[in-house]
Amino acid sequence: MRHVFQTAGDPPSIGRTIFANNGSIQKSRNALLSVVSAKRANIGWPVSRPYIARQAAQLQTQTIRIPATLATGSHLLHGIGKERRLFLLPVHPVPDLAGLNRPTDEELDLFGITHKGHVRNENQDHYLISTVHPQVVIHDTSLPSTDQLPLRGTRLATVLVLADGVGGTAAGNEAAQIATESVIRYVSSTLRSYHIAGRASDDRLLDALKGAAMEAHETVKAEAALRSDHRKMATTLTVGIVIWPWAYFVQVGDSRAYVYTDGKLGQITRDQTVAQALVDQGVIPADRLESSPLKHVLSSAIGAEDAVPEVSRVDMSERGALILLCSDGLMKHVPDDEIAAAIAGMKSSEQLSKQLMELCLERGGKDNITIIAARAPLKKA
Repeated sequence: MRHVFQTAGDPPSIGRTIFANNGSIQKSRNALLSVVSAKRANIGWPVSRPYIARQAAQLQTQTIRIPATLATGSHLLHGIGKERRLFLLPVHPVPDLAGLNRPTDEELDLFGITHKGHVRNENQDHYLISTVHPQVVIHDTSLPSTDQLPLRGTRLATVLVLADGVGGTAAGNEAAQIATESVIRYVSSTLRSYHIAGRASDDRLLDALKGAAMEAHETVKAEAALRSDHRKMATTLTVGIVIWPWAYFVQVGDSRAYVYTDGKLGQITRDQTVAQALVDQGVIPADRLESSPLKHVLSSAIGAEDAVPEVSRVDMSERGALILLCSDGLMKHVPDDEIAAAIAGMKSSEQLSKQLMELCLERGGKDNITIIAARAPLKKA
């Protein structure tokens, strides 16, 4: 079967062919067309290529002319049959689907390292690196063997979590641990927005990330309220969730997330400190930030009086792009230009993380230091 969609006014030779005889998919400028089975005309969702191909094969050969005014940013365009609907799903511009180079699970290069430094008696940082997968749990079967069944699917997301306990007491360590565990519980049991990543509707995903941070905030506060010593518990929290080709970040506190891409290092998160707030408000000049006594005084923290999660999104489609999460123990000793130079010459995430850690320790290790590096290396020719 052949099913062709064209925009009104386009000559047939340049019509936006979405389904060819083999069910292959081509880019439709800034939007993707999907044929889905829906019982309500106002429901649409992205579906897999095999599913789209099967639906296309079931339709009679025909050409549907799409008015040019509906070519971008619309939803329901045309009814096909009684239940099938044609949807134009609005998305942010992304690379051509045919050329998308999504890293396999085996290609991911992930590494984390933490150290208490040379001054602190205890390491109050915690981190976690994980991937999220669909999984089939077999409870019973008559099959002689299930060893060859694909029970774990390809990852939906990569999750990076870093928390730096605040306060210089054991309570900071516990707060960081509780926050890290809380985020993972939220991701595994509550977050269900992976499929909308990169689309106009991914505000739901950003809201879900804020929800994860606030869940951690409330959990830490509840734990502090139960303590007999009534000590305050607080921690920074930086979370990165990669749903390729996008990376989503949520930030509370002054740990940082960087992205290195196209040969440049960019700080993605904003330090939630009193000094940074004063700079943002124009009260003190930016060149006095580093020397300000308020540089490490947090204006927002998990478990503190105020926790204000800030979210952001970054295109990670470039192979070789790297995400770096770190506690402020790294920034106290290694400036951004040195971090960028180390990344430019890196051989692996492990090598990079250990190199940056060694620099911190050689220069005094005044605080706990935690580093997470994550990338999908360039494919070898």
